[in-house]
Amino acid sequence: MNLRPCAQRPPILNGLPDGAADEVSVGQLLLPGMMAYARVLNPARRRDADIRWDEIGAPQVDSTTQWPEIAAAGHVDSRDPWEPYSGTVDAAIANRLAQLLVTRTTTPDECFFLVWEGYGGLRPEVRTAATVEVAPHSRRMHILSGRVTDATQSIETAPSGHPLGRSPMWWIPGDGAWCVGNDIYGRSVFVGGTAEAVSAIVADPLLEAYVADADQTLANEVY
Repeated sequence: MNLRPCAQRPPILNGLPDGAADEVSVGQLLLPGMMAYARVLNPARRRDADIRWDEIGAPQVDSTTQWPEIAAAGHVDSRDPWEPYSGTVDAAIANRLAQLLVTRTTTPDECFFLVWEGYGGLRPEVRTAATVEVAPHSRRMHILSGRVTDATQSIETAPSGHPLGRSPMWWIPGDGAWCVGNDIYGRSVFVGGTAEAVSAIVADPLLEAYVADADQTLANEVY
């Protein structure tokens, strides 16, 4: 694993909002000062291929759509492992998102990654890292550091239902140019950044991403 445990909290994380709130908006979740936001979805998983939510025959998908709406409207076959991964970023999605974001920071070799302390199977070195609390519910997260392109690294000793193991859901470059994150039950991640960065993410054909509003309430994505 290229990611390294941080011995202390880096100053950039001091800007994270108070984590104690039980209900937060997208703007209250990520670093302040972001100009625009997107929600990037983990794909649904079939035995033979991944599939976008908007290809399942469901109603119009947007940044507020939740998986149960898709499953109900798309007549999802329960014999297939359809559900998108939760608590991680799908490996292909993380790889493409990192490619888009690495050129949009002045510190591509200094990025901080947050990992929830409650996940089973965490690598021993992850558990030695300093922590920070994030919203909602004051989730305590271990802090790792590495390059932006290390975002796809597994933080588990053994996969927990994820073929390549969980990867961090939170990414914050040292210059704070953008911020990626979601609650531990997310089937997606939110990205805050410049209008140009968000536009590039939403327009990318390899991602299923939608413009989100700063006032959009964060939903519990696992039911």
